Amino acid sequence: IVGILLAGAMAFSAFAADFSAQVKMRGSLVNFDGSNFKALSMGVDNGADYNQLFATSVTADKAGSEVKLWLNGDAITTDTFKFKVWIQPIDMLKLTFGNNNFNLNQETIDYYRSNSDAGESFGYSATITSGAFSADIMIGAADAGNFWYDGENFGRTALKVQYGADFGTINALFTANNFKDMKFGAGYKGAFGPVNMWVNVLAFVNDGFNRVRPELFANGSVDAFSWAAFVPVDINLGDSVSVAPGLVAKLSYQLSACGIDLYINKGDVTKWGAAGAIQVRPGVRFNVGS
Repeated sequence: IVGILLAGAMAFSAFAADFSAQVKMRGSLVNFDGSNFKALSMGVDNGADYNQLFATSVTADKAGSEVKLWLNGDAITTDTFKFKVWIQPIDMLKLTFGNNNFNLNQETIDYYRSNSDAGESFGYSATITSGAFSADIMIGAADAGNFWYDGENFGRTALKVQYGADFGTINALFTANNFKDMKFGAGYKGAFGPVNMWVNVLAFVNDGFNRVRPELFANGSVDAFSWAAFVPVDINLGDSVSVAPGLVAKLSYQLSACGIDLYINKGDVTKWGAAGAIQVRPGVRFNVGS
């Protein structure tokens, strides 16, 4: 795989392409689980989509590619190897083949908690841009075993439209899996003085209209202090209606030599105790050497 990537990078270099790559393994400086103490431990913990073991990309003016690897336990499988290639034959059109996904608005604390994505699929997508207007269209596999249309399953289809102006950016999304499991969404993103914010409103249809999910994200800073908060509210409809608001927040203070962080994650703020734990993670950021 590395040889293929290097060959591709050399080929793209003739077109003044940019090549980037990263390898990451997670470890801990200090870890205490209540009974055992470890220091300077290194382990492989790269199983989630947002935590790639290896990622690389090649980007030129009219074409590019991207490859990402994760680990499933200690192995690389078809589910943990993803790639895509894209070309831009004209300025207003970009065509992509491979693993595709897009979303309305995404929070920047954990980068994956919004449900406003189209649903990742292996297939084709096209992005059309004209001035402040853009549209993304995707068709792809319903699952790993079916590629778009196999006579019975239509696979995943998705459409996103977006328009940006002085007042902010508005967008809308529709996605469906075999035209049964459907999602509708609309979003807005804008700045209000020192505060940046966005809101998504999502509706889900699966054997009926059964769930609504508003999402709100805001962040800002005052001198050396910065903050960010993400508030999703899951509203399940049916015989009995349930409302579950959540909270993810991060507070940071930047000193001259280091930064101090506080991360808070509460899945359902209406539940406490054993039924609903809260994650509180203090942290310190600093540089070693230059």
